[in-house]
Order: sequence, then C-alpha cells, then structure tokens
Amino acid sequence: MICIENELLGWNDFPKGLKVLLLDEDSNSAAEMKSRLEKMDYIVYSFCNESEALTAISSKSEGFHVAIVEVSADNSEGFSDFLKVPKIYLL
Repeated sequence: MICIENELLGWNDFPKGLKVLLLDEDSNSAAEMKSRLEKMDYIVYSFCNESEALTAISSKSEGFHVAIVEVSADNSEGFSDFLKVPKIYLL
C-alpha cells in the first residue's frame, strides 16, 4: 500500500493508527519495541520469522504503512529476501 498526500490530509490523528510490520528475530527485543510503538497508538504486527512476515504482507489486503526490520551484523544476509519482496506489493 502506498499512501499519497491526499490520503494523509484526511487522516486527522496521524500518525495514530499507523500500521507497522515489525520483524525482529529476537523475541524480547520485538516485544519491547512493539510495546513502545503501541504506546504511541500504532497498530503493530510483530514477527520473529521472515517467512511469517512475508506471508502477512502478501495476505493482508489493506497492507502496512511502514516496516521496521531489525538486522544484526551476524545476520545481515538473513533478511535480504524480505527487503526485496515487499517492493512488489508497493507497486
């Protein structure tokens, strides 16, 4: 989903309700980040597995506004496929 300027102008409480996909292999870190984002009234979908996140992107009809992907130095190649695939859903 791509938001255009006119859609954002009608969003009175922006960024409240922002739909966030969170991908982090560390479940503790993901839980902490999710909690912080929800305190800002974001709608957070948290995943610790790349394939589950990709499934969510392809099956969620209304999409996400933003994705936060935690990439560590020891797993920098691990999420490379995830970062390539969402482009399809943004076009």
